[in-house]
Parts: sequence; structure tokens; C-alpha cells
Amino acid sequence: THQGVAIEAALRGDDVALSTGTASGKTICFSVPVFHELLTNPDATAIFLYPTKALAGDQIAKLLEMAEATGCHGLVYRFDGDTSAKERQQALRYGRLLIGTPDVLHSTLLRRNKEKEYAEFFRRLKTVVLDECHVYRGAFGSNLAMVLRRLTQVCRNKGATFRFLAASATSKDPASHLRLLTGREFTVVNEAANGSPSGGRRFIMLNSGDDNSKDELINEYGLMAELARSGKRFITFCHSRRLTESVFQDLTEQFPDLIGQVMPYRSGYEPEDRRQIEQALRQGS
Repeated sequence: THQGVAIEAALRGDDVALSTGTASGKTICFSVPVFHELLTNPDATAIFLYPTKALAGDQIAKLLEMAEATGCHGLVYRFDGDTSAKERQQALRYGRLLIGTPDVLHSTLLRRNKEKEYAEFFRRLKTVVLDECHVYRGAFGSNLAMVLRRLTQVCRNKGATFRFLAASATSKDPASHLRLLTGREFTVVNEAANGSPSGGRRFIMLNSGDDNSKDELINEYGLMAELARSGKRFITFCHSRRLTESVFQDLTEQFPDLIGQVMPYRSGYEPEDRRQIEQALRQGS
């Protein structure tokens, strides 16, 4: 039901915010209207923005499959900091749906907006997707708010108007947040309209206790070891790159049988290494 409501609103040309739970099919909600636009308007372009390259990489496989299924083969291109100059030229020349991050929108696309191929992309821009939009808060959100106003101005100068489609599973007040972020009013499709099925969930609360308590560390690492040994795919989030490496080292020292099943993942790795780790996670190895 929520997918139907969201798609209809997007097809009317509304700015739409999706705020339904994790794994409720939000990608369908913003992808269907975009592929519909690409098929019915051969001049249209779109850009999907993700807060990180990892999130963009996670979605591109789905979007390529959808493009293939809908007759949009060869129109979807990745365009981020890992994309080579040659690949960027191909993306601008042949692509109509670019998948990237806010930093590449700011530092490359908008900076070069007067160059022929960049100008042409903006002149034809019809949709901007902001996935995981709850991440855009604080200093990051303030900076992106300025970038989006700059994007609007560049498109207006080229005679283009576009709609925003935004999605988040954790935004408490998406209408207010997106008004600050974009300066626009959104049609909100929230949990009240969510018609997606959901499996059971188990919440395990660990009492952190004293930061120096070795028993608690053993409990946390023991939980990770148990998840890995039982074949579960999971992510442990850490607050820094250094801590990511430290947790990985401590875990594999305590449980040597996990070597090869658990991998650290953070910024600073080579693009090829990051993509190999992402692929291994998706494949379950």
C-alpha cells in the first residue's frame, strides 16, 4: 500500500518523503517513477545520492537489474570519487541515471556545470533522490542544504525543474527535516501507510558496565563470534577507523577460527578492496 501511495504521488510530480521501516521496499518507491520517467521522456535524467560510497555500491546492483528489466539497459552509471575520468565521460555521454554521493555533486558536477556535457545533464534533470536522508543533519546536513540550493539554482538557470524523492527508515519528522534540507514541502508516506510484511526481530541488550570490565568485552566479542559461527550476516558499527581495526584484531585473536569469515571495513581502503568486501558480505562468505 505504501509503495502504491508513494509512486502515485511521485508520478503527480510531488516531492515525496518515504519514512517506512527497514526492508519495506523503499527502493521500489523511488525507482519505479524514475524509470517510468526515463522511458516516457527520452530527454530526462536523474541522480540518486547516497551518504557514502558503500551505500551507493550496495544499491547499484539492484538498480542495474531493474534497468535491465524495464528496458533501460545502459542508462545507469556510477559517478563517485572512485569513478575514473574515462568512466565519468562515459557516464555523462550515455548515462541518464547517475548514482553518487553529495561530495561528488558538490566538487565535480556543480563545479563544472558550465561545461557542455555537465550543463546538458542539469538541463534535463527531472529527479533527485536522497536516500538515507536522516544522515544529513548537523554540519553535514547544513552543508548539503547549501549544495541542494545551489543545485536548484543551476538547474533553474538552465530552464530545468526537478522533484525530490527522499527515503529514511529512521527519520522522526521527515517533513520538517526535509523542509530545512531542501526548502520545499514534501508529501510524506510514513509508517501509518506501511503495508510491507515484516519478520520477527530479536533485541539483545548488553549492560556495558565499567568501560574497563574485561568480562563485558568478552561478552560482546562472544556475541559476534556466535553470530559468525551460526552463519549470520551482520555488521558491527564502530566510532572510528582505528577502533574498527582494533575490534577486528581483538576478535580474531580471541577467536582464531573466525579468520577469513570476518573483515574490517572503513574509509581509507582502496576502492577495489572495499568492493571485494561488500561483495563478500552480499554473497555470505
